[in-house]
Amino acid sequence: MGVVKNLTALFGFAFAAPSTTSADISDVQRGSLMFSDPIFLVAAAACLVVVIILAIGISHFGKGDLESAKKSNKYMQYRIAAQFIAVVLILFFLWIRSGG
Repeated sequence: MGVVKNLTALFGFAFAAPSTTSADISDVQRGSLMFSDPIFLVAAAACLVVVIILAIGISHFGKGDLESAKKSNKYMQYRIAAQFIAVVLILFFLWIRSGG
């Protein structure tokens, strides 16, 4: 109990002890529904696309020639656009899940 008080004093908010209640079980059940939601799947796919574009863009950084630098810059521009779309989809998903 002393550790919880110390952490509360350090961080300025209370820590709740983990417990298993019927509310927790329904949260788990609601979480499993999230993976069957098409909007969530599209948002997750958009995040994956962002990661792939980022990896491709970073792979062109180390090559050193001018053509690779141009390609890397172009991929980073694509990443910004894909990241914007991913954020919009995530916000749309959260808005829909909150009751819109």
